[in-house]
Amino acid sequence: RDYKPEDLLLEQELEQAILQLEVGRFSAGGGLQLAVLHPRKLVVYSVQSMGSQYLQLNKLYEHYLEHTAANMCYGPFGGVQGLDYICIQSYDGMLTFLECEAFAFSRYLPGFLIPGPLAYIEQSDSVVTCNSGFE
Repeated sequence: RDYKPEDLLLEQELEQAILQLEVGRFSAGGGLQLAVLHPRKLVVYSVQSMGSQYLQLNKLYEHYLEHTAANMCYGPFGGVQGLDYICIQSYDGMLTFLECEAFAFSRYLPGFLIPGPLAYIEQSDSVVTCNSGFE
């Protein structure tokens, strides 16, 4: 198949490395937003359709991170309705929790050596990871 210029829906220069992308309800304004994790910041965008030809990103908010990010997970932490909060794991073992536009809190993981997988389990309202000893 030959590709045409119309096949490209979105192209945006974000000026920093992208570590992870997630789509969720990251703003009280409703709808879905795009969360982009960079090494030292998290940016949340709304994605708007510009006619039927392409999409456009509009920055809603950003959080600058004190620690270099490794990965993130998201979900309705604490059973919140209609919103998703974000947890970012850093390379030095800090978990940072963000509630939409606001910083919530941070905690260091004990016995941390390297970042591992990070997931949110809604049924138990838990953020799950493992340490280098797979404990």
